[in-house]
Amino acid sequence: MKLKKYLALILSLCMMGGAAASLAACGDDSSSGSSPASTETESESGSGDEAAEVNYIFTVTDENGEGVEGVELVLSRLGEEVASGETAEDGKLTGTVAAGEYTLTVVSSSLPAGYLADEYVMDVELTEESATVEIGVTDTTPDGTAKKPYTFIPNDEGAMEIALPASAEVNYIIYRAMGRSLVVECADVEIVYNGVTYQAEDGKIEIELGGSAEDINTGAQIAVKNLTATEKELKMQLVSELGTLENPIVIGDLSEDITLTVEGKETVYLVYTATASGRLSYTVNGTNGAISMYNENSYVMTDEETPYLDLNEGDLIHINVTVDDAKDNEAYEVIFTLALQEAQNG
Repeated sequence: MKLKKYLALILSLCMMGGAAASLAACGDDSSSGSSPASTETESESGSGDEAAEVNYIFTVTDENGEGVEGVELVLSRLGEEVASGETAEDGKLTGTVAAGEYTLTVVSSSLPAGYLADEYVMDVELTEESATVEIGVTDTTPDGTAKKPYTFIPNDEGAMEIALPASAEVNYIIYRAMGRSLVVECADVEIVYNGVTYQAEDGKIEIELGGSAEDINTGAQIAVKNLTATEKELKMQLVSELGTLENPIVIGDLSEDITLTVEGKETVYLVYTATASGRLSYTVNGTNGAISMYNENSYVMTDEETPYLDLNEGDLIHINVTVDDAKDNEAYEVIFTLALQEAQNG
């Protein structure tokens, strides 16, 4: 009996050991199989895809290095906005994003009045070593200095009245200056233009201005100096030469030839108001003059194939006269005829 009990105990222990070994084998297969490997791969993958975060500092400063408050900045990536905000009192905007390449945009409408940004859209790369971006803006508000002159705004008579502070120098810029003269009637001021100082003769200063009549983005800049210790009231008058864009020659009679002198590559400007409906044409009489006409009412301009304009009574016609292959510093005589063939009734 004791032998049988002993054998049964041994058999029981062997069966239990086999089961444990089987379980251990399963565990070993699991630990050496896909599960731990998958966990390791996910960990490596996660660390590879997750970019380091950086703390960026964007600073908006003016031409004096002072921070500009309230400027809205937008940070985007691949066309999608990532972060945005307004600069603080010191001109700074801070935040945190993943390291990488971004587009930084300055919202123009958020700039103070008169301010312009050096750049409105810029590509930036934010890294742990470099996450600081400086944006420059300039206050262009006129203050009468040489860098920020006031704009000369003439009235209907081409004049502008100003109060010149005592012993002051005030700068102005005059647009569409070509073919015009500036006249100032005041004995106690002087004007600097193109580096030349003009002083009054017989109580008046007269300066012939330069520039382009067609280009409104350029102009003549002058500095007006008060030579006295008291405030001066003065009127600056613009006088346009006859035949310029601002003072065109008015044509009233079409029965005679029109003779003009064109200086070099300049243009002589004329205007004609149609006295009847019909067709207005031109003929150049034996000269190298070039004529172009423009109907202000119908927005139609002549060309080489159609040297005429169909018009209605009262239409305002602008006529520009130049010289083909003109040379500077030479004068050319241009003779041409205008003819209006009135429209036939019916």
